[in-house]
Order: sequence, then structure tokens, then C-alpha cells
Amino acid sequence: MATAVTLIRRTSCLAAALLAASAICAPAIAGDWTLRTNLSETFSANDNFDFIKDPDGSVFGLNSKIGLTAEYRSHVDELTLDGALGYQTYFGNAGNIPDDRLMPSFNASYLRRGKTTDFSAGASYVYEPASTTNTGLEIPGTEQAGDRATLSANTSVAYKINARNSLTLAARLSKTDFYNAAPTDVPFTTVGSTLTWKRSLSKRVDYSLSNSIDWYSYDDAVNRERLYYVLRGGLSARLSHRLTATAGLGGTLGNVRRDELFPIGSRSSTTSVGTLADAGFTYALKTGSIGGTVSYGLTPDENGKFSNNLNFGASYNYTVNDHTSLRLGAQYQLSDSAINGSLANDTFSISPSLSYSLARDWMLSASYQFARQDDEQGIAYQNAVYLTLSRNYVLLP
Repeated sequence: MATAVTLIRRTSCLAAALLAASAICAPAIAGDWTLRTNLSETFSANDNFDFIKDPDGSVFGLNSKIGLTAEYRSHVDELTLDGALGYQTYFGNAGNIPDDRLMPSFNASYLRRGKTTDFSAGASYVYEPASTTNTGLEIPGTEQAGDRATLSANTSVAYKINARNSLTLAARLSKTDFYNAAPTDVPFTTVGSTLTWKRSLSKRVDYSLSNSIDWYSYDDAVNRERLYYVLRGGLSARLSHRLTATAGLGGTLGNVRRDELFPIGSRSSTTSVGTLADAGFTYALKTGSIGGTVSYGLTPDENGKFSNNLNFGASYNYTVNDHTSLRLGAQYQLSDSAINGSLANDTFSISPSLSYSLARDWMLSASYQFARQDDEQGIAYQNAVYLTLSRNYVLLP
């Protein structure tokens, strides 16, 4: 009951924010503001929703969503207010059918440009399944049941020192809560900052040096804390008018602290030091693009848990004509959650998608996702299909 009340309150706050956005837009000068809404309906089918070794049936879903976006633009300012409310329902013949849920979200961002200094700030609220991962896969699993609500804020200041050098300082803060989740999913707070120096070595090559730190504090019985530190140097090269390549190398440090039973009042500390490396490229086609990435290093997942990961990614985008576009994406990840030097777990996914414009404001999209996961529980396969119909309405041009 408390969960429902909390969700209703946060949904009411979202509705109030959307109404406030409409009120702001009403007296504004036409041309400075735009206001539009979007309605969408998504049907999904998944033959292994829990992503387990032996699935017991299929799960189908319907997601109804309404969104409202207000934008203000001038020669120095940009303001965007974006809110949405979705309702997800599931049905099927699997033994574990997820509960229906409301999924509100809201995002606000502001950018002000100056001659030498740019300032930006933003805030967001997202309510989503606790299983949604930072790799883009939705892998609920019985150990990741329930929902996750994340409230976050960020700000940054970019200062142009001269024609070749610039500095950017960014700060971020987030609070994550879980509802009807597994006991291992506990609320936590994250605070972080990043300082980046960028230098143009030539018209085609840029160098950057970044220093970031993130602190995670968990609301559990042992008062866990995690500290994640990264120092990275990177190069970006425009090798031709079509080809851009990037590469980076650095180091990472992860530290975990927690209370211990004996001796009373003591805290343990475990530190992991690693290497961070990444590379990527983008090649622009006449009507599309091809891209690829590879990265390795100690990284936290969406809940702050450290693991060594080796990631490969590839993408292909192609615009057939004014109405049709195609996309193909693939990811492969080797991970070591125990951080013992053995990349024993692997996950592979590939997803082709098609988007077709039925009319000026009508869009139809279809996608398929195949995923394979091999870990200590065994090998699991997942096939999922998504079909979305959406309609845009321009309320204020």
C-alpha cells in the first residue's frame, strides 16, 4: 500500500510539472517555444522473460505511453522539459508473470552559451523495472524482480581557455530506491564529479585528459560504501571526411567498505586496481553510418557493483528513403564479477530494427532481439519481438 501511495504521489508531481510546462508556454512568444505530445503503444513478446536456463513459457506485454515535451530556444539559451507516463501490463503462459506497473518519468535540462563559458544543468526522475541494465538489455530474472526509481541532478561548466584548450567541470548526484525488489537490491545514493581538459593538437586530432570520482553509499545493515576513481587520456582523430576514430587508456581504482561483526565497530576495506582501455570508430555513409567499439576495465553496473568487463559493440544505420530506416546493433560482453582475473561470464545480443513513417506524424517501428547468456547458472537464450505505433501532435509550433 505504501508503495502505491508513493507512486501516486510521484505521478501527481509529474502531472503538476507537465501542467506547469504548459502554463509557461502559453504566454510565451510563438517561435521561441514549441510544445508537442506523443502517444505510443508497444506490443512485446518474449520467450524467456526471466532469462533462465530452462524457461517455462512466454510473456507478452503492452505498454501505453503518453509524453509531453516543451522546448525553448534562443541564441544563448536552451530549455527542455520532457515528461511521460507509461502503463505496462503483462500476460502469457509463463510461471512468473510480472505485475502491471505505472512508469512515470520526467527530465529537465538547461543550457546557456557564452563567449568563453557554457553552463548546463539538468534533473530527471525515472521509474523502471529493476532489471533494466546499463547495457540496454531487459533481463528481469527472479533475483532482479521489482522496480527501481532514480532521481538525479547534474550540472557542468565548460570554459574555453583559448583556441586550442578548454576545461570542463561536471558534477552529478542521484538517489535510487527499490520497490517490491529482492533483498539484495537496497537503496543507495551516488555523488560524483569529472574534470576534463581538452586540447586540439591539430585541425584533425584532439587530446583529452579526464579525472573522475564516484561515491556510492548504500542504505543496508552493513553501511556499504563504494568508491570508483578513473584517470583516462584519450585521442580523437578525424582521419577523413567520413572516418573518425577514438582511443583511450587509463587506470581505475575501486574500493569497497563495510561494517564487520567482529571486532564490534570495525570496518573492512577491499581495493581493486585495474587498467582501462577503449577504442572506437565511426564511418559515415551517404545514407547511414557504421560504427564499432571495444573497451576493457573495472566498471560499476547500474547498481554500483564492480566487475571487470571486456565489451565489443557494433552498429549499422541505413536510411532507405524519406519513410524507411534500418538499424542493426550487436553487443558482446565478457565479465568477471568476482574480480579474480577470469572473464568467465559472457553475454551476447543482436537486434535488427525497422522504422517506417506511415504519415507525417505517424511512425511504425519493429525490432527483434536475440540474447545469449553463459554464467554460473548455465546457458540461457532469449528471443524478443517489439512492435510500436506512435503519433506526434504539435500543440505549439
